Amino acid sequence: MDDIIHFDITIDGNALARRVENLIDDKTMLAIHQLLAKMCQPYVPMDTGLLVDSGQAFPEYVSYAGPYAHYMYMGEIYGPNYPKFDSQGNIIGWWSPPGQGTKYPTGRQFEYGADKHPQATHHWDQAMFIEHRDEFLQGVMNILERRAKELYG
Repeated sequence: MDDIIHFDITIDGNALARRVENLIDDKTMLAIHQLLAKMCQPYVPMDTGLLVDSGQAFPEYVSYAGPYAHYMYMGEIYGPNYPKFDSQGNIIGWWSPPGQGTKYPTGRQFEYGADKHPQATHHWDQAMFIEHRDEFLQGVMNILERRAKELYG
């Protein structure tokens, strides 16, 4: 006759939920946002590097500083814009002076240079997720596993 072992498992769902909730603290979220910022770098438009270098992770979000960060992220040119001319009178760029009131979307899209960041685009976090969703999620899982070991052994 075969020996059969019977046992019952009781799981305290509330205790388990608390342990999972404890994983999602400022330390964990900072690590996740640092991963996000790092993985987004190739998608952030780059000329001088000011925008990419300004990327900073916080527990609540990733922030890119600079007067033009929002416009680069949105991917749409805001105005009013005034032309900048070279010495021969050729338009070499556009300028929107500060303090001129509210700026409005013009309907024209930015054309991002590809020489330094070939994948540069607007909404760079979304572009990164499209191409690297599984890699990002695996990174988040690794962060959660490390945090669980720190908290619970």
